[in-house]
Amino acid sequence: MFTIIFSAVIGLVMVYVRYRENQKENANQDNLDLTNFTKYDFSKTFVILYGIVILIGIASAIYGFVEKQDTTVAMGIIITLLFVSEAIGAKNKYCIYYNEYALSSRGKLIRYRDIKDFEFIKNIGFAWVKVHTYTNETISISRKSYNIIRKLYDQKVKK
Repeated sequence: MFTIIFSAVIGLVMVYVRYRENQKENANQDNLDLTNFTKYDFSKTFVILYGIVILIGIASAIYGFVEKQDTTVAMGIIITLLFVSEAIGAKNKYCIYYNEYALSSRGKLIRYRDIKDFEFIKNIGFAWVKVHTYTNETISISRKSYNIIRKLYDQKVKK
């Protein structure tokens, strides 16, 4: 029983933390004027995948209750709440805004001239690309977003 309660508490804390982060990012994004920006949103696939895993977690928890297996219930609860917390932040995490001068991700506006470099994670082809700025900020963007941003960055900075 302790494992179930512990899993529920940890999971709820994770949901709360992600919810608060999401609220801050939304507030920051709302303060930016993004009328001349193009939105690139690739969150739908991730939300669907998270939804599937959430359903698996719920099924696991129900199975554990039926079979009286506390560990299975706890795993189902933590999986469900972990992916609920990820789904909460998916819209901000998997969406960027860009134009010919700057990009915005998760409520941060970064001008192309402020980009110091791009960092790839080696040996993982689908991994995120980290964008480092001269002001020591770092944001992560998808590989496809990187292709868009890199083209605009090269046009703006290489002039």
